[in-house]
Amino acid sequence: MRKRWKEELHVTLSLPGRGLGLRMYSEFKINLPLLCAIFFLLGHCTYTAFAEEAELQNSPEQALTNDETENHDSTKERARHYRIGVSGGVTFAGYTEGTDTQINRYMIAPTVILDSNIEKNRFLHHINLLFFMGKAHPARKVRHLFPEEGYMSYRAAMEYALDYRLWSLGGNPAFPGWLGGTFRADFYFFTDYINILRLSMLFSLGVHVTQKWIINPRHSLSVSLGIPLLTYAIRSPYSGLDDRLIAIVVEDAIWKILGMGNFASVHNYLAIFGDIKYHFKLTPLLSFYSGLGLEFSHINIPKGRGRRDAASRLNAGLVFTF
Repeated sequence: MRKRWKEELHVTLSLPGRGLGLRMYSEFKINLPLLCAIFFLLGHCTYTAFAEEAELQNSPEQALTNDETENHDSTKERARHYRIGVSGGVTFAGYTEGTDTQINRYMIAPTVILDSNIEKNRFLHHINLLFFMGKAHPARKVRHLFPEEGYMSYRAAMEYALDYRLWSLGGNPAFPGWLGGTFRADFYFFTDYINILRLSMLFSLGVHVTQKWIINPRHSLSVSLGIPLLTYAIRSPYSGLDDRLIAIVVEDAIWKILGMGNFASVHNYLAIFGDIKYHFKLTPLLSFYSGLGLEFSHINIPKGRGRRDAASRLNAGLVFTF
């Protein structure tokens, strides 16, 4: 029998006038050799990046040659504006759904991500798609009160951000920064043990910022952050299907669901979405990348029966440049 690992994770986010405390419990299996291999690969890539940077800086006799090579590579890189990345990973998430029961649930779910960006002139476009699903377990202290079967949770998100390059830290072109706006759509679906479907759909406009560090021609690190400011939220007021939704289903006019929402500002919807990505160029057309994603959100619609989410995500994949 394989040894089971038990871990307790506590995440707390302090917000103005509110506290978001999510306690997530998990029991999962860990493949130690695979985990060690992943960390070794990431550590080796990071060490190689800094070693190459140090070598470039400490070799003045090759400065001219290196400059010519970097200029040539930069010219080719500027000609390649489009990047498409595909990655897989795992998401550690916890949430409380007020329209169901006011208890904390957790899930560990495989995740698929498709992301792309277009960097042309001073503009930077981001298009990101995310999906994961898994069984949502109640917190351990109340687990005996709720069935373990059912409660499948599905999450999908789409984000488009348009940023404009405004700065370079310290005047160094290796540290470019962009500021702009974002449109984001988040979809939450979950079913309970009697297969009643609940749904939440959030469409938001907000601010988006990106900071990049070009370590050398082969290695780069980027950080992006998005904060919604105005949101249109579609949420059922209670557990199960309400009268309006049943009428829409009977009429076979699903598009009318879009008219069931309410507008929310930062007063009713507080959220932050962040990503850290590391790129290692294998060839001019292909790169390896890994990422860390963090998100926290609290939607207070319907009032007093809102939803809180906290999640972290690890992923790795390939990027195609053309």
